Amino acid sequence: MSLRHKIIFFIVLSSILLMSVIAVLAEKIVMQNYLELEKRDTLLYTNRVINLINEDINKLYSINISWSCWDDSYEFMGKNGESSSDDPYLERNYSSDDFSTNGFEYAIYLNNDHKVVLALEYNKTTGTVDVLNDKLYAYIQSHAAQLQAKQDPKIITGGIVHVDEQNILLNSSPILKSDFTGDMRGTLILGRALDEDYTQSISDRMLISVELEPVDQAPLQGSLPVAKLPEHQILPHSEIWTVPQDSNTITGYSQMYDLEGKAAFTLSISQQRDIYRQGLQNFRLLVISLFLSAIMFSLIVLIFLNRSVLRRLATLTASVDRITESKDITARFQITGNDEISSLKKSFNNMMGELENYQRMLQHRANHDTLTDLPNRQYLRERFEQEMQTARESGCKLTVVYVDLNNFKEINDHYGHEAGDRLLVHIANSSAKQYF
Repeated sequence: MSLRHKIIFFIVLSSILLMSVIAVLAEKIVMQNYLELEKRDTLLYTNRVINLINEDINKLYSINISWSCWDDSYEFMGKNGESSSDDPYLERNYSSDDFSTNGFEYAIYLNNDHKVVLALEYNKTTGTVDVLNDKLYAYIQSHAAQLQAKQDPKIITGGIVHVDEQNILLNSSPILKSDFTGDMRGTLILGRALDEDYTQSISDRMLISVELEPVDQAPLQGSLPVAKLPEHQILPHSEIWTVPQDSNTITGYSQMYDLEGKAAFTLSISQQRDIYRQGLQNFRLLVISLFLSAIMFSLIVLIFLNRSVLRRLATLTASVDRITESKDITARFQITGNDEISSLKKSFNNMMGELENYQRMLQHRANHDTLTDLPNRQYLRERFEQEMQTARESGCKLTVVYVDLNNFKEINDHYGHEAGDRLLVHIANSSAKQYF
């Protein structure tokens, strides 16, 4: 595998690994933030529904006060607890229109002895006012002491009761004169059923899906502490928790408690996971951006390496190959820049200079005597042939000087070879100065 292919493979692999690591970390960070944002939004909407139910309780109590703290009601309860269906008070105040207009379905009067004086029920299907059903009547009678209002009308008494598989919202107010004076003559209890019509009205007002589920059907997440109620909330409920149903829906839950402190039902609100889908979309855009950035980064790095390293290395390799083929040790690289490749070229030029000097030295040694440094027989032969050829071509004469040393052997025998060598060097230097 060539260096270019290795670098491309390394850059691509590194970019993929880096992008994968960043994508995993981004998913944990980005999507976790969006999930937390979605959870807070669901908690907010669930709390808004709870606030809306509490507002309905306050509205019902305001209606209750307007009925109970009224001279006519005070006078009605002063008749020793006796009433009849044709009582003018009932005809004036408890027609079917009064029930439907004011949004309550049950009206129960208790005297101070916790006895039911009057118990009415509005039938939404037939639009008639009837006697209270037996099961709710029995519950009111058995819990009359708990439902009895306080003397102070500012104190709201009531909550949710669960009777005959139905959740009913009840609240009580004291029966006083219109100016809130006089001895309390009993308690007026007004109530409304938390049925499908009620949940549908909440859904319409909040523009989300609201349901009141049985306690055993809602998914639980460990123990459920009772939420700390702000001043504007009356109805006790648990802390809110959320459960994603699928990729499209998330549900917020809160258990609502009855008058006895037991879980009456689970309030659930379901909404579209717009925040989650927006987070997924943004995450996908982030991954695509990372992918494109990795490609751009890889291309930029490859272009830079190709121009700064690979192309110059290829040129350097081709030049070395040409020098090798031509055996021209006098060739040199042109040096530009001051980077590592320039240093490599400089080192190569130095090496070629050393080779050239070494070759020149070898050539000199091959053509000259090692002792006298005069041209040797081989060099003489080559030069003699060249000069003869030149003389023939030019018509010039060629002169050869022959020098012989007589009795040189006696010098070696009498003074030694070292002295003879020194004599030869001296004669060679003198002859070179004279003839060359």
